[in-house]
Amino acid sequence: ARDHSRLVNLVIDDFKHSQEQGHPIHFVSANARAVSDWLLHQTDLEVVLPGVKGTSGRLLGARKCTIEGRPAAFVMYEIRGVPTSLVAVAAGNHTLDQMRQIEHNGRIYWVDHCEGFSIVAYRKDNLVYAMVSKLNEQELIQFLSGAANESY
Repeated sequence: ARDHSRLVNLVIDDFKHSQEQGHPIHFVSANARAVSDWLLHQTDLEVVLPGVKGTSGRLLGARKCTIEGRPAAFVMYEIRGVPTSLVAVAAGNHTLDQMRQIEHNGRIYWVDHCEGFSIVAYRKDNLVYAMVSKLNEQELIQFLSGAANESY
């Protein structure tokens, strides 16, 4: 098995930790704008969250965390009943090179699989976002691309 990027290992570990701890969310809200504002205040990261439209999923809330000693945003969703997280961190030292790059609807995504999880990452402004779930990569990409026009 090939080695996974450090980012992949970190976001999976963070996701598993949140599941084991019973979804420790510090700010509970289904309002993407309110969650983004709270994360900005807590982390100084201008996180742009995918909006949730219709019954494809729901935003549960967020918490502040750290990845390699740097502030990060951890956002919890439920997509078709499956827990899914979105982690945002400053793009600095996190590389996506070891992940497979694909294009969907004009947007570049980096994809990987590890320990039964799918990871779909993308860059926006100066942040790297990584979505982690037991859903397959196409389901995550569809959610992200469908939510692109609904972002806050």
